[in-house]
Amino acid sequence: MTVFALAALLLALQRPAPASLDSGVESAPDVANLLELLREINYSSRVAVKTAAPADARRLVSELEKTLGMPPDKIALYEKTWRFLKLIPPGFDLSGTLRNVHSRQAMTLYVPSENTVYTNPRRLPPEWNAPLLRRTFEQLDIGVIEFVLARDLAYALLHQNFGTSDPPHPGLPFDRALALRASIDGGVTAMLMDYIVRESGVSVLLLPNPEAVISHYLPIVTHVERAALDALPGFVRNWFAFPFEKGVTFVFHQRKTGGNLLVNSAYKNIPLGTEQIIHPEKFYEAPDNPARIIVPDLSKEIGGGARLIYEDTCGEWLLNQLLAEWLRRKARDSVVAGWAGDTLALYESPGGALTAAWYTTWDGAGFASMFHDALVSAARHSLPPDEIRFHAERIGRDVVFALTSAPAIPPALIPRLWQSVKSPVVVPPPVPEKPAPEYLEISVSGFLSLLMEKAKHKPRQDDTWQETGDTFRNPKYRYRVKRPGPDWYFHRVQVGNMLLSEFTALNTRELGAHFTVASLAKYGGDVPNPVDEMAEILSKQLINFRKTDDRSHTVAGFPARSLTYTAFAVVPLKVTYTEVIADEFNYVLTFWAPKATYEKLLPDYKSFLESFEVIPRASK
Repeated sequence: MTVFALAALLLALQRPAPASLDSGVESAPDVANLLELLREINYSSRVAVKTAAPADARRLVSELEKTLGMPPDKIALYEKTWRFLKLIPPGFDLSGTLRNVHSRQAMTLYVPSENTVYTNPRRLPPEWNAPLLRRTFEQLDIGVIEFVLARDLAYALLHQNFGTSDPPHPGLPFDRALALRASIDGGVTAMLMDYIVRESGVSVLLLPNPEAVISHYLPIVTHVERAALDALPGFVRNWFAFPFEKGVTFVFHQRKTGGNLLVNSAYKNIPLGTEQIIHPEKFYEAPDNPARIIVPDLSKEIGGGARLIYEDTCGEWLLNQLLAEWLRRKARDSVVAGWAGDTLALYESPGGALTAAWYTTWDGAGFASMFHDALVSAARHSLPPDEIRFHAERIGRDVVFALTSAPAIPPALIPRLWQSVKSPVVVPPPVPEKPAPEYLEISVSGFLSLLMEKAKHKPRQDDTWQETGDTFRNPKYRYRVKRPGPDWYFHRVQVGNMLLSEFTALNTRELGAHFTVASLAKYGGDVPNPVDEMAEILSKQLINFRKTDDRSHTVAGFPARSLTYTAFAVVPLKVTYTEVIADEFNYVLTFWAPKATYEKLLPDYKSFLESFEVIPRASK
């Protein structure tokens, strides 16, 4: 498969938009019917679609926060706890920030109490018109209203079958509530991806790393602008993104294991915590139920009239974020991969001092030791001793620790914390209603078969394909190129029903070696550079993807830039992108080959570049 073609498959998960959302609402029944077919469940009643009035804005935000289970008192408690734990900066307004983010998300929203999707014709999803996306989406026909409706009607479909938009139970621990949110947002995102590529003949399960794709396009998936996301503290942004990024990976894994019926079971027997989202095999194939930890009352040991203000199970994800924030580096899942349960108890004294007591248990002494050592190192790195007192201990597979803003950790606190009671969480395992395997061999090597045979028939001669002898001409995008030699033939690469390349020259002797041309609308200024964007996406999909060369030159008399990368996908690869900045269009010429044959065929690519011409508009 061409690297450009792989990028096209990844980018086919988004679409361009028309000028507004005013038209297209009438397509809602068709969108709903398709979602039913793709997801193999049915609506119990028809969902209404209405245009949101400005007066609806505050109410829709409240509806969203109700669905998310985030009343103001809970957010205030999170803010106090997370500020004390150094997860958010001093003075950061969590409540106001979340209200701002939710106001963006609620611009289009499914309201379960009304069984209605509200759309907003005054606001388009952010980043819908990036040039690479726009060019890629010319291959398929879907408008922005379809994109918006498919997302929110997917929420409605899940809710009507499993009650997923009901407010979570107030007593649901933070960790399990986040896991539930991931199964819902991940399920909707997977449905949206299925809907968008439904006519391509390609399964979204072919994506090597769906999480990276959703991460890259989080603004258009969530309707929250990138600037707003980037302005969030790292922990808050990761908390917001987790249900979409990790959730879609969780859902894909269950689909590959047991089809949609196994995904359905995640809404009937919800995951027990973020551990089962981060490690999706622990949900069904190798269930790993955490321990429930009951921490005794510690008010007497803390003294001074301290009272318990917050008690919760925080889970593998939050503990990993804690280490990352304290160490000021990216979270490393391996340090907390052996998580088996935890309980945090936070006490407040009359003078305002806070004391946190945390009991954690792990899958073995080795995991406990690794976490203990990382925790102590992180605390030394991040907690000022004149501001926060900290102490941690490990016995076997358990680690307890305490931190306080009081002058000292009370001597009796840790011994009393060790008297916490552990009991296993016993729940029935998730079981699909009937066997429904949806196994799929996922390998980039499958795409290489696209390049093994010549096309059975030549493309029809039209304004995008005119072939005469050794010359190819594209009148629509105004360029022509010549065949570098007899071992090359002109072709269009197609996966399923989806055309992935505008023009490709394939080598008949060296499997996988080919050139492509892609024409893009002019771009510049603040618009993301499509070559850099493509490289960023592929770096998350291919192994050891790295840049080896970046140089400026000219092609056809226009400024050009060539970037060369190496990577691994079944075999070692080498690819060069050449971006040509012409007057009417920008062009991206790509040379892709197995690393072993790249240098041998490089003279042909240079000849290909030398033959590239931009056709003047006056030319016949």
